[in-house]
Amino acid sequence: MSLLSLTGGLEHGLPVLCLMFSRGMDLTRRVLLPFSLAALLVSAAAGQDSEYRERLERFQLFNACRPMNLTITLADDKAAIGLTKEALQAAVESRLRAARLYTEDYAKSNGSWLFVNVLVVGRAFNITVLYHKMVTDEFGVTSPASTWGAAGGITGTHGGDAGYIVSSLSRHLDKFLAEYLRVNEAACNPAPPSPRTP
Repeated sequence: MSLLSLTGGLEHGLPVLCLMFSRGMDLTRRVLLPFSLAALLVSAAAGQDSEYRERLERFQLFNACRPMNLTITLADDKAAIGLTKEALQAAVESRLRAARLYTEDYAKSNGSWLFVNVLVVGRAFNITVLYHKMVTDEFGVTSPASTWGAAGGITGTHGGDAGYIVSSLSRHLDKFLAEYLRVNEAACNPAPPSPRTP
């Protein structure tokens, strides 16, 4: 009899796997064993990836469900398509208000804000949505930082339709809100207090 022990990964919480082999192991077991071990290691790695992803999302978006300020910038060929900063402001603000996540009060926002930039050049447009919040570095220095946003934003063509740009922004904002509310779910929907017992 021989003993095969896989001990790698203990520091990440992976279990030690000890398998006993006998000299008379049939061919099926010899073929299936490597695949079984590979599946076990892949599933353990997936668990680590899941934990890492949760920690990253919490860093990026968790803010105890506090409302946020809003900053919108627009650079475009305004006369050509009729897009206005006011239309963008109304679209984004209404979505944030519906989720109870909008405030003009900086103190209530705890320094968090959503930055929306829309750039229109000719028939092309680019939308960037960035979430900023206060972060503290390893030296104890606290400063605002962009913690969520798609690199490069959304780029497309509008065909002269300002409404298409606003709807594209709304879809991107829906993605942000879904992720933000999922990460902040417990803070946004606290459990009701338990009834008091006499």
